[in-house]
Amino acid sequence: MTHAFTGTTPAKLEDFTPEIGNALWEAIMAAGGNARDVEKFTANPALIRYFIAKVNPQMVDCDEVPSIPSGLTIAEEKHQIKSRMRGLVNPAEVKFYRDSRQGQTSYLKGTLLKEALEGQPVMPAKLLDWYSANPGEIPESWKGQAVFFWGTIYSDGYGNLCVRYLGWDGGRWDAYYDYLDAAWDAGSPALVSASTSSAAQPG
Repeated sequence: MTHAFTGTTPAKLEDFTPEIGNALWEAIMAAGGNARDVEKFTANPALIRYFIAKVNPQMVDCDEVPSIPSGLTIAEEKHQIKSRMRGLVNPAEVKFYRDSRQGQTSYLKGTLLKEALEGQPVMPAKLLDWYSANPGEIPESWKGQAVFFWGTIYSDGYGNLCVRYLGWDGGRWDAYYDYLDAAWDAGSPALVSASTSSAAQPG
């Protein structure tokens, strides 16, 4: 029998749909559990994210550590954008964001752009990894753009900061990175959440 899940959960409500809640209830009941077990399960954010990702493979857990290119490390927290997306995200609910100073003939230094992106729900590199593994899910409209994932800032062995991006090389999608002392124009948008960013520009 389907149970109408109405309990609270630390997972984002938009991720934890009634369908997923019902699936969780039925899975625990089938394993011999009870309502108390459901309460214990929903009190653990990590378990919630794991279960949702299993039920809905489209959801990407951005709290997981992304791949780290050779010679780089993930920069200290003080260098990360605080407003970055965390937890589960839907790859279908994203948009491009460009600062007003990024134009066809005008450029913005990466260090300044990073400051301007504070407050935007920028996507972490874990989502870049997902797109790399699922290139068929990358919109055709992204070709010709360098799509940056500012939610994860990396550092090289000298302490220089950089950010990874997806680019189309004419035959396939590949991942690259640029240092923050480079310049960003209109062809280098940041990928942000479409559901939480009121200032995001459509991709």
